[in-house]
Amino acid sequence: MEGIVRENYKPDETVYTPTVQPSTSSNDNTRDETVYTPTVQPSTSSNDNTRVKKVIYMGKMPGGTYEIPCTVNGLPLKFIFDTGASDVSISLTEALFMLKNGYLSEDDIMGTQYYSIANGEIAEGTTIRIRKLEFGGLTLYNVDASIIHELEAPLLLGQSAISLLGKIQIDPSKSTLTIIE
Repeated sequence: MEGIVRENYKPDETVYTPTVQPSTSSNDNTRDETVYTPTVQPSTSSNDNTRVKKVIYMGKMPGGTYEIPCTVNGLPLKFIFDTGASDVSISLTEALFMLKNGYLSEDDIMGTQYYSIANGEIAEGTTIRIRKLEFGGLTLYNVDASIIHELEAPLLLGQSAISLLGKIQIDPSKSTLTIIE
């Protein structure tokens, strides 16, 4: 059955359930931390014993990278599929557009963090939570992401989303990402 995808197949959706944990810091300015625990909504297919591989076609870019169309909180964007990136990341340009047009809100902004980028430098970024990330017929909710404080930073689909998919396989000859369930 390798490579077969059913037309009516509805994959399981990963959903994060928020729980609030009190801050353990003695600093009175800290707020309680919301922790998101993943839960899986089972498929509603008529045959629950059938586990089909989900195949997503990606666009091959110059230099051997892959591009995957995504929708972030309703906004269509194209991301580089990057297994080496720790987070989903967007540039300051996209972040400002998303804030201005209601795709991100102040409630989605979680704080500041420092990142080690590909060339080894340390860069400052803003951590956010993407409420809804869609690609290849899949929907992920409440995905951790970062805003890179550069106007021209590439959009990366990193491990904060990829790790939620479970076991994956990339076929460079077909430019496909297969999710093995």
